[in-house]
Amino acid sequence: MLPNAMLQLSKLPKEQIDKLGLDFSNTVVMTGGSKLGAAVTEAFLSTTGVKAVLQFYGSTELGFVCGDHEEDFVPGSSGTLLPNVKVKVLSKNRNV
Repeated sequence: MLPNAMLQLSKLPKEQIDKLGLDFSNTVVMTGGSKLGAAVTEAFLSTTGVKAVLQFYGSTELGFVCGDHEEDFVPGSSGTLLPNVKVKVLSKNRNV
């Protein structure tokens, strides 16, 4: 689900979500494309009753670099590196 859609849903009253017939109970939502902040994640969880929101980073550019896991997701985090992924952090001068 795109972060903007999650933002819009998190602004709706719970009664309106129920009226739309959207049942998010026992659901895990996966998102990517842009950063989803902790505040929006918390609001989305509270409004919808979703179990977890798992963010993934690099889906467009690199075919996924890191992601959350249902067991230990942290709102606002992009998770940990996926298996077999190595990352180097470089300065502006390309120094490690």
